[in-house]
Amino acid sequence: MMDPVEVIRAEAQLIKDSFRGGPVPQDGPAGRGRALRLHTIGDVEGRSGAEALSDAAQDWIERQGSRPFSYTHRWAEVHRRHWGPISVLASIEDPADLKHVARQGYAPALVVESFASEHAFKLKGWKFIPCPYEAHPTAPPCTSCRLCYDAERLLASNIGIAFALHGPRRRKATGGPP
Repeated sequence: MMDPVEVIRAEAQLIKDSFRGGPVPQDGPAGRGRALRLHTIGDVEGRSGAEALSDAAQDWIERQGSRPFSYTHRWAEVHRRHWGPISVLASIEDPADLKHVARQGYAPALVVESFASEHAFKLKGWKFIPCPYEAHPTAPPCTSCRLCYDAERLLASNIGIAFALHGPRRRKATGGPP
């Protein structure tokens, strides 16, 4: 069994070894480099994990891949700068964390129980856009939307993304399946 540090190091190495270390296919939207979402499950263990992924992301970008994106629950422990070129949003459940998230350099990804509507809403001085893929049954996939790919622009505009409760946290909150 691998510990969290080994998992992140392995993920970083897989990114560097992808396409045999050569050019990344230009099959993303508008002929741009392939999209890359980091660890769809899990998170970094701390600063060293974010920095290892930052190094791998820089390699990916230099090989013409699109800017990688991710989410973290470790925003209080790992300042945004340690993620380097990765577009990373802070995953939060409590709106009281909004000020702290911004101070750490992150745009928020707010987890809500459900969407009251598919329209953006205001909360504590922030505008939240419901994830288009989750809020609209016919929305294009993340690779076409790319809203999560520019966390700095979101932060500068006081915009966050809202996601419906999902995964293990949904089971815990609702007592049901994800």
